[in-house]
Parts: sequence; C-alpha cells; structure tokens
Amino acid sequence: MDGDLPPYGPRSTSTVFGQDDAQIEFLEAYRADRLHHAWLITGPKGIGKATLAWRIVKFLLCTAMDSKESPACDRKSVVSLDVPEDHPVAKRIEAATEPTAFGIARSPSPISGRMRKVIPIDDIRELQSFFSLTSAEGLPLVAVIDSPDEMNRHSANAMLKLLEEPPDNAYLLLVSHSPERLLPTIRSRCRRLFCKPLSDRNMSNALRQLNLELPKDIHPLVSLSEGSVGTAAELISEGGLELHSRIIEVLSGAPGMDRGKMLSLAEGFEGMQSANDFEIGLKLMSLCVARLARAAATNGIQPVKFSEQETLMFNKLTLKPQAAKIWAELHERFIASAADSLLTNINPASSIIDMCLEFEDSAIRASAA
Repeated sequence: MDGDLPPYGPRSTSTVFGQDDAQIEFLEAYRADRLHHAWLITGPKGIGKATLAWRIVKFLLCTAMDSKESPACDRKSVVSLDVPEDHPVAKRIEAATEPTAFGIARSPSPISGRMRKVIPIDDIRELQSFFSLTSAEGLPLVAVIDSPDEMNRHSANAMLKLLEEPPDNAYLLLVSHSPERLLPTIRSRCRRLFCKPLSDRNMSNALRQLNLELPKDIHPLVSLSEGSVGTAAELISEGGLELHSRIIEVLSGAPGMDRGKMLSLAEGFEGMQSANDFEIGLKLMSLCVARLARAAATNGIQPVKFSEQETLMFNKLTLKPQAAKIWAELHERFIASAADSLLTNINPASSIIDMCLEFEDSAIRASAA
C-alpha cells in the first residue's frame, strides 16, 4: 500500500531505456484525447515496466497541473513524456506524498513483518477508497499496481469490479510480467502496452544508471538476463554469474550427473540468508533449460557461449530430433515448480534436488538414440 511503503526505485527513476515504442503509443493516445482508463503494461520482469508506469503517472499529473495553470496548453503540442525534475508534483510523487497518486505492491505483513507473497484484498479496498476521492485541484487520480500477477483470488475479483465500473477522471496502470496468469476479464478491460527486452546498449546505460560495475563483455550478461535490467542487476550484485557457473558444472554432467556436486549445489541454498539466492537459482535453472530448448529447435545452435563446459553440454543434449520437445516441456514444468517453491515454504535444497533429478531424466531421453 502506498502509505506503508517508502519510495522505491521505479517511482524515483527518471529515465526509461529501450521502451520508446511504448512511450510513443501512450503519448499518441494522450495527444488524440483517447486515453483508456486502464493500461496493462506487459513484458519480461525487470525491463523498466514499473519505471515507465511511474513516468506516466508523473506525466499525467504534472501536465494536468500545468494545463490548469495555463489553460491555453494544447495536448497536440506535447512531444514527450518528459517533465521537469524539479516540478513540485513530480517531487511529491517521488516522495510518496502526492494525494492524487497511489501505488500498490507486495508489502510486509503487519503481524510477522515478513514480505507477503500476495497482494491482499485489503490493499485493493484501499485503492477503491482512493478512487472515491475528488482532487481538490481537479487533477486526475492515477494508481500503479505492481504487480497484479501477485493478487490473490479475492483481490483479483475486487480489481475486476473496479475495472468494470471505472471512476471518472482516473487512470489505472497495471504492471504485469505474466499477463496470461490474470483473469481474462481483467485483461479484456485494459489496453495493452507492450515493453521489450533491452538491447546491449540500453542494458549498459540502464545498469550504469544503477552505478553497477559491468563486465567487459556485456553480451553474455544480456543474454543470461534475457534483456532484463532487474535480473542483470541481481546477477551482478548477488553473485549470479558465479552461481550460473556452479549450476552448469552440475547440469553438464547429465546424463550421469555427479550426485555429490548436486547435493553440494542444493545445500548452498539452505537458510533464510540465501532466500534471494534461491530465487536467482530457480531463474537460472529455468533459463538453462529454455536455452537448451531454443538450441534444440535450431539444430543445436547455441545463442551465446559462456564456457566450453556449457558448449559441450549443448552439443550433447540438443542434437537429437526429440530434444526440442523434451526441453520445452521441462521448461514449462520448471516455471511452474519455481512459482510453487516461492509461494510455499518448501525446503530450497529439496526443490533444487528435485529439479536436478528432473533434468537428469530429461537429459537421458534427449540424448537417447
């Protein structure tokens, strides 16, 4: 909930990299005075969707204030979503003190203090209360939900009711990494705004904005993170590149995986202090299988070579006719397994072991004559 959260990165970041098409599409709708009341901003996690959403919030509220003070302002004369960094409305939005802007994201439980796994219905009820208000200055009311993917059934139904009966002079921006998980009726009541994975250049610029030390060759990092700044930042700051190497060392032994190495890898995820490592590990396991599936579908062509060990694994596991289907099916299971592991209190080591054993079984079938 907005009142319980400190300003977070996307709200206070001024620059969006690599999403020019999405910005132009929104701007054209604004210039034509045909803004939909609800926008579903979609794309992979960590590519700037939430930053774009808060950029839109600043644009809508700052331009509304400027138009109120200067009625002669013409929508058609607006050429970008840029607003002055020192604009008082923008500064209040960044400080989470602007009464016409509201944000919802997962927040700590008031009872346990631990981060909740879902957005509960109480947060959506607060959003409904927010939209029942009237701005004293006549500004629109704008809210960001980051992310509706994390709503439970009750909060999703409450959100649907809000979309079915939208308030006047109000806009809702939903940041979704997996729109297929949303209720079809929620998707159908929103206008979709697509965001793309970042190129090497945009990734470099975005990471430098975060003051992160980059490797000399950034292309493997871009490929491994699938164009996601958030994932790349995690890989750099949380030792993800080293973890990727450890995972490949274990998986490359399949079929015939070294059980000692597998257990050592799994034990590294034990303990609450490794919760973030566990999530990154799940992503890397899933990504490895996704890359195997893509390589198998293109006759064993490996998109980016990280190591000789990984290249040998690709050559061994992607050349048989049945390999593409086997790895694609395993990737789907890994995605579902990772989601379940993060939503429950399953032992991280057990989850990693189960995934390694599934990988071993798939490797046997993918390499069979």
